[in-house]
Amino acid sequence: LKINNLFLTGNERTKSSVIEDELQHVYKAHEFQDVIERLHQANDRLNDMKIFENMSISLVPAKSGLKNETDLKIQVEEKKIFEVKVSTETTTDFEANRNGGKYVRIETQAKAKNPFGNAEIFTLSTGTSLSGSRDSSLKYSKPRIFGEEFSLLIEAKEEMNDRLLESSYSELLRGVSLTVNKHDNTHTISGELFLRDVIPRRHPTVPFACAASTSVIAESGPSFKASLRHIYTKDYRNSPSFPTRGSFFKLSNEVAGHPGQVSFVKSNMSFQKHYTLLDIRSIIPVDDPKTDFLVTLGLGTTFGATKSIGNDSGRPVRINDRFFMGGPLNLRGFSYSGIGPRSYITEGGGEEGDALGGEIQGSAVGILSFPFPHPLLARWGLKGMFF
Repeated sequence: LKINNLFLTGNERTKSSVIEDELQHVYKAHEFQDVIERLHQANDRLNDMKIFENMSISLVPAKSGLKNETDLKIQVEEKKIFEVKVSTETTTDFEANRNGGKYVRIETQAKAKNPFGNAEIFTLSTGTSLSGSRDSSLKYSKPRIFGEEFSLLIEAKEEMNDRLLESSYSELLRGVSLTVNKHDNTHTISGELFLRDVIPRRHPTVPFACAASTSVIAESGPSFKASLRHIYTKDYRNSPSFPTRGSFFKLSNEVAGHPGQVSFVKSNMSFQKHYTLLDIRSIIPVDDPKTDFLVTLGLGTTFGATKSIGNDSGRPVRINDRFFMGGPLNLRGFSYSGIGPRSYITEGGGEEGDALGGEIQGSAVGILSFPFPHPLLARWGLKGMFF
């Protein structure tokens, strides 16, 4: 079976080449089943662009009249160019980890979708969290670069990251980044240019005085960072959130140096392996095929190291480039940054000293997960865990 002609309607702004790029692998198919599978993949990729409100793809008899040929008909309805929204979200990222999982962020966002017909999206956003962090950014994203299987993200941003709770400082960050990501998420390459400023906690009553440890004060001040980072990811888990089988591997390597003031190399590796040990339904009859009644074992390890190079040789890696460990989403049983070097209490700062981070990190964890024996609780997704 061969696709002979494409009939495209509804793309008032979107250039035909944007859609054609996603169909190239479909044109190479010759078997009917292969054509159908690749059309489903193309449909998913076109929807992932988030520029179409509705889209229909269908095969129609070829105008040539040949039985081994078919024509492809695609009808799209484009989304409005401008979108503004205000949202409140709870996430499980870095901020959630450091606040015991209780992270609420309020964001105002304005988007211009596909204004020039190349599937580009401009996003202007500003947000703040209850922890005190805030950020503003302008992003430009494009799903393909020169028709290849890579997406592009260019971002200019300003962030104020609150580290007062664990390290008695805040970090003000301003700069730009460029990220290229392979569509299968196996490779991500990014370049960053950031002006950073480590700001110690101010004393509440004494003007111009700091309420941080001398170790943190010694790390305070501005620095200019220019870096390149490559992330390799291989994800074979059956679910990124609640995996019951499969493996996950991630390796991140970063080099910082000229033209910046900061020079270091940094590498971080994480690995997970998940096993299904038992299906409770094999020993206890449960008439509920949609509910997960699995006993699973998850094993994970992380290892990372960083070292100053070039102009920074001979001095420790800066505090805002070190590793911090601990927290419910990082290492259970410890508060955020609860593991690792800390300043002496006599230096001031936090009641237990300020977390200073480390240049080497390593951890290993095992989690045994099991459903609650009551079917109703299991249907609600409640599970017990040993870790």
